[in-house]
Amino acid sequence: MPGILPAQGNSTPPPPAAPTSVSPIYYDEDPPPVKYGGKLASELSDDEIIEFLQEKIKNITHEDRQVRLLRVSPSYPLSLQFAEPYAHVLLGDPDVVKVDSMDERTLVISASLRQGDTEMQVFFAGGKMRYYHIFIVENLQDAETAIKVGGFSSSNGASASNIGWMGGVPGGRLDIRTIAQVIRNYDALLMEKAIDPQMVKRTQVFRKSNITGFSTYYIYQFASNPAAITFAYKNPYPYPIRYDESRLRLAIGNVRYVPDYVSFNRLTLGPGEATSGFAVIANPVFKFNQPFELIWK
Repeated sequence: MPGILPAQGNSTPPPPAAPTSVSPIYYDEDPPPVKYGGKLASELSDDEIIEFLQEKIKNITHEDRQVRLLRVSPSYPLSLQFAEPYAHVLLGDPDVVKVDSMDERTLVISASLRQGDTEMQVFFAGGKMRYYHIFIVENLQDAETAIKVGGFSSSNGASASNIGWMGGVPGGRLDIRTIAQVIRNYDALLMEKAIDPQMVKRTQVFRKSNITGFSTYYIYQFASNPAAITFAYKNPYPYPIRYDESRLRLAIGNVRYVPDYVSFNRLTLGPGEATSGFAVIANPVFKFNQPFELIWK
């Protein structure tokens, strides 16, 4: 009678076990510790803690239809106080954050989740709207706690979004004096919160052309549409030349654009001498994210 045991080294594997339902494992990690000035929060002195918390309280400008980013941390509500009473609030996802109305000028935003983001639109009289994109951050290190929003109008009564124009409306006469002041004092105006990057966006160029003799420094793009280009020019010829501002052109490919205003500090240059200046285009019909050159006609 043959044996019923299998030959050694050729054993039959056991039948597979029946599938079972296994719950996924979640790891709840603690958020990273708060640091300030390279120190852990637990190592800060009282004065350093006050300085850290004071930085979470801000005053900002926010014009009609502009975008602002808000960052709120769990357990630390963010108050948003406006100079004008708001009419309506539109919240993207109420499961991400909770928005409460303290009064007709103050909103309080609280995180409902540990992570996520959503949008909020706040509407005001006269058809004005402020747009906010809200991010939930891990802890107070990257969050704000109180923000006061300045009024829609600047101190002289003109809309800040119309900076660069005389008469307070785009399409009027260029306000060259204000444009020149912004160019000369841009960094100081930002520090004083007299302007913000959404009112006037400055883009660094710092490009020198050995062919045209122009060095392009910055592009200033105003929210009301004008754009200004700052530059320097060096006389490449071995003889003096008197330059005519009306001959300056902005070249993009084979197309030449005539600036609406050009300013040179000096018009007569000796051999190798240089000057600086700026050119203003009231209503650019092109984007500045493409190569361009300043040239003479």
